[in-house]
Amino acid sequence: MVGVRIAHVFDVSQTDGDPIASLEAVRPALVTGAEPPLLWDGLACQVREAGHTLSVERLPDGCNGRT
Repeated sequence: MVGVRIAHVFDVSQTDGDPIASLEAVRPALVTGAEPPLLWDGLACQVREAGHTLSVERLPDGCNGRT
């Protein structure tokens, strides 16, 4: 066979250490209320500097952004 490599796989019961955080523990919280001054400008600058195109448009209800 060509292109096959050995991969080591472990079951979680074979590991030590702190438990992995649940998805809820690491999910970002949605911001409510007024945003801090200049937040949008700073984020928009980072997006553009990373080479992405930024647009502002109305999304379907329930959407909190799109990437």
